[in-house]
Order: sequence, then structure tokens, then C-alpha cells
Amino acid sequence: MQPQMQMQQMQQQQMPALLALAAVATVVAAGAQRHRGATQHFVDADLLEARSAGLRVVLGPVSKRGPVLSEAAPWEAGFSNSYPSVSHDGSTYRMFYNSYLGQARLELPSGGLSHRDVHWHWDQTKTQGAAGLRPLVAPVTCNSWGGVLQATSQDGVSFTRPALHDLLANGSLGPLRDSGAAAQAPLATDTNVAVVSCNAPGRTLFVDPNPAAPASQRYKMIGCFSNNGSADSGFHRGGKDLKAMYSSDGASFTAVETLQSADVPWLMAHDGLANIVFDPSMGTSTSDDAQRGQGGGRYMIFMRTYDLSAAVKDQARRLSRMVSKTATWGGEGTWEPAVEVLKGESGYEIYELRPFRLASWRQGLYFGIGMYYADAEASGKVYAELLRSGNFGQNWTRLAPHSAFIPHGSGNAFDNTTTYAAAPFSTDGGATLLYYYSGGNGPHNGVNTTTGMRVRDDSIARAEGSAHAIAGLAHPDPAVVSSVRTHPVEVLHGTTSLWLTLSSSGSVAAAVGGTGGSLGPEEVTVELRQNGQVLPGFEAASSSLSFDGPSSDSGDGAAQKQERSPQQDIRRAEILWHNGATGGDSGGASAGITALVGQQVEVAVTFRNRAIYSFSLQ
Repeated sequence: MQPQMQMQQMQQQQMPALLALAAVATVVAAGAQRHRGATQHFVDADLLEARSAGLRVVLGPVSKRGPVLSEAAPWEAGFSNSYPSVSHDGSTYRMFYNSYLGQARLELPSGGLSHRDVHWHWDQTKTQGAAGLRPLVAPVTCNSWGGVLQATSQDGVSFTRPALHDLLANGSLGPLRDSGAAAQAPLATDTNVAVVSCNAPGRTLFVDPNPAAPASQRYKMIGCFSNNGSADSGFHRGGKDLKAMYSSDGASFTAVETLQSADVPWLMAHDGLANIVFDPSMGTSTSDDAQRGQGGGRYMIFMRTYDLSAAVKDQARRLSRMVSKTATWGGEGTWEPAVEVLKGESGYEIYELRPFRLASWRQGLYFGIGMYYADAEASGKVYAELLRSGNFGQNWTRLAPHSAFIPHGSGNAFDNTTTYAAAPFSTDGGATLLYYYSGGNGPHNGVNTTTGMRVRDDSIARAEGSAHAIAGLAHPDPAVVSSVRTHPVEVLHGTTSLWLTLSSSGSVAAAVGGTGGSLGPEEVTVELRQNGQVLPGFEAASSSLSFDGPSSDSGDGAAQKQERSPQQDIRRAEILWHNGATGGDSGGASAGITALVGQQVEVAVTFRNRAIYSFSLQ
């Protein structure tokens, strides 16, 4: 069959879906919405004016690269979730992670212990004979000790532990190779410990991108803690205050500053899990849509809070959001009241959220990796799900509930039970996202599911995924033709072409509960509209896809662009319109798209046997 006849046949097959579109469409907002952003994601509910029935969310593939850091230093008694934070300054990857501190691993007796007794201890009452843990000396007493540690890498794969401080016997940090009084003799020298904490570690670290932030506060560490006495002893759990510590280099942190005092009933101590975001696009009002996105910037803190009422005790963990009143980071009184924005289910609680976004996305759009603790299951697993917010984190949608975005490993894999992700980031201009996460081979409470004896082992690992294919839409039936139509989006200055990110044909049906099968390359069409009318020269019938690398989809790959995603079933294709406004089979929507700069267009995509993820006007 000739290509033109195939296209005509496909258009005829599309007609029922297109005629029914109005009936099955989800209209997200009345009237045209202004969407400014080089990259638009189809799972952004605010983007779509209409979509066919039956479409399901398909998670973009994440490729695991294996562990990059494991419990190896003598002072690392156990990562226990670790809550890693990783950043890249253009030359160096810098990782911060949590670990219990000790000199031996605690082996559990055959009868086992409750999860509250599983942790490592440095006190005089819970040593385990000759192999026990070395006790701390007076005057500091603490049930167990943890810390925030630093590791660095030049390639993001091979991490080393820089020598930051000696670890002293009273739980404080001293200069390297401290040789002071006997009571201050180092327990460990040349450690990579940046902050020591009393009880469970659980601090998160943020490298502030705000150019107006003081250099002394470039590194911010926050949590729910009270400071019991000496600044030398760092953070101590025991109060409800939300506090922060600061550093210019990530090695030495200053004394704590209170952000929110303890008189707020929902702010509980526990692990103090909180994550910071600075959004330069947030405007002068965080509650008024008309003002949002007008510039200035705001800080947001997403923190675990609790509802301890009897009615919800089986889903007590919640997530709340607190926003700064100005673009300047400050202490108590400079923040809007915190508001609960997310909760889990009975027996499946939200444990932590790591929000993230790229500057090329529209204002207000965030994805988030939410850690969910299946506390009703004997396995005690922690899952990493994908969430989306379209309004600066005020509301969150679970895109694929109970489906792991970063899946657990199989069999005896190091990450077969728990996953705690860092916020992902890109180092290649927004093409690839790097996902660092802590994986464990035992349940959340620390008892290994295989032996029932040991505290679980944790490692920090790296994974990768396409930033253009975080999540998409697909139909489970490969024979069904589906359509989506966007609200008007602005063609930004500098735009020369439209790129569509989609799956290889036949590669996603199983992921959404269907069966696969290839139907050939002419199964996707794209057209541009204004005010509901097709723009001349940008009709669906004249559109074609020029893929970005060799594939069964693209014919002779040697003549194609060689940019490839890390995942082989993710493809990027430039949309060309032939015999249209730009004329000629050489096609090239480039001239036509350029002529639309500054205007608003609606993008309509018709597809089958594919997942569509995003499109970019670039």
C-alpha cells in the first residue's frame, strides 16, 4: 500500500475517535490557558483541553546503573534509609546522606527485637560484649547517634569520602587528627561526617540556587529538632521546632535557626523529614493565580507532619507545605502557615516527597517522587511512586497509584525492599534526569526479611531516565486510535521546530494492561490549530516524523540525528509537515514554526500503539 493511501486509511480510522472526542474529552479549564514552556508534558492535566477515553498513564522507563556508595566506612553503622541529596556544580557531584554512627554492626538475638531496639547504640547499657559498640562519655548521653555525611565524585558514579572532621567521644566534631584531652580523643579520624545528631538521622540538605542567597547559607540543612545545649553537639531530637543549619562549603555547619516554633500542633519531631525548593518563577502572591509566576521567587518546604487523632492513627503521616513570604530565606515569622497537601492510605502512608522541576517546563508544574510505606504489610516495603502538581505543589496527584516509578530489585538484590529517592536533576541540558536513591534489602523497621536476624543493608544507587519521558499516555488496545488536544501554548522566541517524545511502536501496551504489536510508522499525526481551526500547512494528513536515531521506526537510521535517550524504547521525533506552508517534500516545519513565534497554538496529536510523553517547541 502506498504511504498516501495508508495515511488516508488512518484518517478514516481516526474519524470515529475524533467525532466522539467532544463527548469523551475532559475539559480542564474554561477558555484558553496560557502555557509558556519549551517542554509540555501530556500527563499535565492543565495542559489538555480534550483527550480520548480509555487512555492510561504509563510511567517512563528508569534504567538502574547499580550502587555508587555502600556502608563501608568504619564509622558508618548503617545508612538506614539515608535520605540522600545529590547536586552537581558543573564539575563535582556532591552527595549528602544520613547514617547511624558506630563501630560495629548490631547482630540481633535469635528471638529478634522490636523495631525500636534494632538501631545501633553508643551508650553504656546496650553494648554487646567484646564486639559491642563503644560507649560515648559523659556529659552527653544519647540513645543512638547519627550524622549527615558527605561524598564527592567527578563522574557521578565513583564516590569518595572527603576527610572533614574527627569524630570525638562526646558526640561532637573536632579538627582533623584532634589530640586533645583524653575525654576528647577521637573515636574516628578523617571522617566525612558533616553534622552529628542525637537519635535517628533524618536530615535533608539543599544547595540553594538563589543568586541572592548569602554565601554563608549556600548549603541549608533542615529538620524538626531541639538544640539541647552545646552547639558542638549539633542537632538533637526531642522538640517540635523546625530548624535549619547553614554552611558555605557543606563541611562545617553553623548553629541552628528556628523556622517554625513548637506551638504548632501538627509539627511533630520524629525524623524531621523536610525538603526545600526555590522557585524563581513564583510571584508576589502564592495564593492568587493571577499573581503567580510574576517573578521574585519563593522558597517552599515540603515536610512530613502528623495527624495523631484516633480516627486516623493508621495513616498518621502526612505531607505539608510551607512557603516563604518573600524571596529571602528567613527565620521564624517569615513563612506562611503550613498547609497539608498530601496523605496516603490506611496501611500505605506517605513517608516523604522529593519535588522536582526543570526550567523548561511551564510555571507551576512539578513532578515528585513520593515514598510510600506499606506499614500494613509484613514485608515492610517502601515504594517510590511518581506524583504531579500543576500549582506549585499545592495539590498532588498520584499518577500511577501502587506502581513503583523506581522499581524494587528482584531476588536478593540490594534494593529488593525499600527505596528512598533523592530529587533528580539534569547535567546535560535537560535531556536526561539522574535519579539517585537509597535501596535496602530489608523492611523499613530494619529487620532483614531473609534471615530475620540482621539489620538490613542499604546502598545508594544511581538510575537514569529521559527528562522528556517521565510519564505519558497510552491506550491498552494497540488497534484503538486515540487523540489529545492541548490548550493554547505559546511558541517561544528562538523556536525552530516541534519535537514529539513517544515510545517505539508496540513497546508500551503491556505496561498499561494490553497486548502489543507493531502497526508501522504512519500511526502518529500532529496538527496545529488556532481558535479550534487547523492552521494551513500544519494539517495532520501532511505531518510525518523524523526520528532522532536508528530504529525500526525510522528506516535508514544513518541519515537521522544520532541523539538517543538512555532507554531504547523512548524516541524523539521532529514533526515535519510536507506540501504545506513551507512547501516541498524536504518539508521542514522550521520556517512555518518560526513564523508562529509569539503566537499561541493548540497541538493536536492522533496516535495508536504508542505512548506519547511530551512535546517541545525548541
